[in-house]
Amino acid sequence: MNRDIRLNHELEMQIKELQQREERVLADDIAAQKKAEVALKDSEERFRILFNQAPLGYQSLDEEGRLIEVNTAWTETLGYRREEVIGRWFGDFLAPEFIDAFRKRFPIFKSDGKIHSEFEMIHKNGERRFIAFIGRIGYQPDGTFKQTHCILSDITVQRQNQELLKQKYAELARFNAVAVGRELRMIELKLEVNELCMRLGEPPRHKIAAVPHASGALSGEPQ
Repeated sequence: MNRDIRLNHELEMQIKELQQREERVLADDIAAQKKAEVALKDSEERFRILFNQAPLGYQSLDEEGRLIEVNTAWTETLGYRREEVIGRWFGDFLAPEFIDAFRKRFPIFKSDGKIHSEFEMIHKNGERRFIAFIGRIGYQPDGTFKQTHCILSDITVQRQNQELLKQKYAELARFNAVAVGRELRMIELKLEVNELCMRLGEPPRHKIAAVPHASGALSGEPQ
């Protein structure tokens, strides 16, 4: 009888100790889970701040080319609110002449996994903006398409300056052609005067410098 009591007591003690261990393990698991949740929340908050305060625009498209995410820089660049663009087809924001190009390039982008391109987009106020894109494809764990990840930068001012530079070079080329033409005519006249002087037995009246050439005068002009 005493032996059975002792065995029951030992069994109860072992069960109690096992329960205490389980409680400690559970408490440790809960603490670890809470710690992981806090770390995840902090990480998500840092990502959110970085995402929204990034100086360059970001957008993500689904497999059909619809916008599923944009950051603050994107909305500021094109003048829209986030809720005005999420779910809409990316082509809705392109200049009309660039829509077909997007239709053709998007499948290639998904196939190649990356892209570096430029499109002309329409600001909410109707202005046109030249936008440069660098993008990569995000994949599911099984390797299928998940979404695009694209960084975009507004190169409108750069494009405008490039166009202005071309115009200035063209203007300079026209002016140079006129100036060279006038100088050549002056040389021809001086040569004619010298020839007449020689016919009259007089010394030449004009010293003729090297004949200028228009070619190469604008060698710094961009191609």
